[in-house]
Amino acid sequence: MMDPDINIYLLIFVAGSLPTAIWRFLGVYFGEKITEDSEIFIWVRAVATALIAALVMRIVIAPTGLLAQTALSSRVLALGAAVVIFWLMRPRFSYSLIASLITLFVLESADIRLF
Repeated sequence: MMDPDINIYLLIFVAGSLPTAIWRFLGVYFGEKITEDSEIFIWVRAVATALIAALVMRIVIAPTGLLAQTALSSRVLALGAAVVIFWLMRPRFSYSLIASLITLFVLESADIRLF
């Protein structure tokens, strides 16, 4: 016999995992039928890239928390440093992250405000 309190946790688990499980199942099912060169795959990749770019720009333009206390010029230059290092060292995302952190730290420590 099950404890009555367990039922609510099972309900929460099922209600929380079912919506994502459906989309994962559909992704696996239809993903096998879609080639990387198909129009739908190119569109999905473009939308995903646009969403990531929008999120990055929102963080740079209108940050929250501690990042909001930094200068806009520091955030923009840190993003620029990350992009440059990413293009120079393509497979190494961590280098661009480190470059942006160092740039932001140096500009904020020196209290440099360009704009």
